[in-house]
Order: sequence, then C-alpha cells, then structure tokens
Amino acid sequence: MLKQDIDTGSNYNDAAASSSEYMAPATKTGSHRRPTDQSESSSDKSADARLVDGLKRGVESAYRRFVDQYHGRMYSVAYRFLSNREDARDCVQDACIAIVENIGQFEHRSQLSTWVHRIVVNNALGRLRRRSRRKETDMESHLPKFDPEGYLIWPTSQVVEPVDRLLESELVARQVREAIHGLPGDYRDVLLLRDLQGYSTEEAANILGISPGAAKARLHRARSALKHILKPVLFRSEDQ
Repeated sequence: MLKQDIDTGSNYNDAAASSSEYMAPATKTGSHRRPTDQSESSSDKSADARLVDGLKRGVESAYRRFVDQYHGRMYSVAYRFLSNREDARDCVQDACIAIVENIGQFEHRSQLSTWVHRIVVNNALGRLRRRSRRKETDMESHLPKFDPEGYLIWPTSQVVEPVDRLLESELVARQVREAIHGLPGDYRDVLLLRDLQGYSTEEAANILGISPGAAKARLHRARSALKHILKPVLFRSEDQ
C-alpha cells in the first residue's frame, strides 16, 4: 500500500517538477527551507502525534495521510539536491521506507516534519556521493593564489555571497546548480546544506559528522571556488 501511495504522489510531482518552483532559489522564508520546530503550533503537534501513532500501529489510512501530507515536500527537497526527477523519486521512495521502518524510534523531541526532512537530506547526500561518474572540479585551481611573500596573486572578494543569492537570478540558476554538483563532495554537501537548505553551520556539521570549524572552512572554500567558477556567467548576467 505504501509503495502504491508513493507512486501516486510521484506522478503528481513529476508534473510539478517542470515548473519554476523546483528550480527557484530557497529564500529565508520560502518553502524550500528546512522546517523549524519553533513554528509548530499545538494543533500541529496533536496532528503529528495522531499520525505517528497510526504509523506505529500500521494503520493504512495513516500511510495514505503521511504520503498526502509529506510527499510533495520530500520530493521538492530531493529534487533540489539531485536535480534529476528519477533520482528524486527513488530518493523519496527510499526515505519513505526508512521512515516507516524507523517510526518506532521517533519520540516527538522534534517536529515530525524536521525528522522527515533530515531523513530525505541524508538519503539525497548519500546518492550524490555515489555519483562516481561525475567529474569533480579541481578546487585548488579556483581558490586565491599567493606568491612566496604572502601577497595575493589574483584578488578575491572579502565577502563571498551565499549560493541562494546567486540563485536569485534565473539567468544563472542552471549554471550555478551545475557548478555546485561539480564540486568535490565534501564541499558540495556543506554548501547544499548551509546555503540551499538553511541549516546552521553547527547543524550541517552534525549531519556531515565533522566539526563546526571544518564545516565553516569548507563552506568558505566552496563559496570562493564557486564564485571564481561562475565569474564569466555573473559578469555576463550583469551586462545583460
């Protein structure tokens, strides 16, 4: 039953994926940002509790309600990471199975949507890491260079823009996504989590299993490299 419900939701989202919603930038208040527990109302908590209870007891109507309520959001997150409809569908299906299998471990210490979002993100990141055929960008060739005396050889901006600001221009959105997915996985993952999904540096570090300092360093290097890679695109869009 769950598989059938997931497939039904996938058909709807395949049509939606062709719209600008799935290529639109994440904004600080937009629907693509991760859910936060602070905004949860008492009615939301009550509905979550009933849904979780039904899932734990194996009630079929609870499965259908879960898919109806969460499938669209899950697909949106997966597609923003993977930029491929088939991969996003598979990611959501695997995440749904993981959620059902592990629902007994959910203890309401966070919002259900936050827990679901984290499972989708982890699944999407795992899929990205398995894309071994993609040629990764040489990071060092796109980072600032210094001479033996310590002077900067080619300049770079003191402030490196977050990715979501670059995505505000539809003209460069596709090039930005291609450049992001070409980055080495360690840098791509923290960039996606921090700039596109709205996790804090500490939260991103926790998901990736690294220290906040390492996450911050990787993020800065990833933003710097991305800005250098996209320099011709950004200059061209400004001229237009």
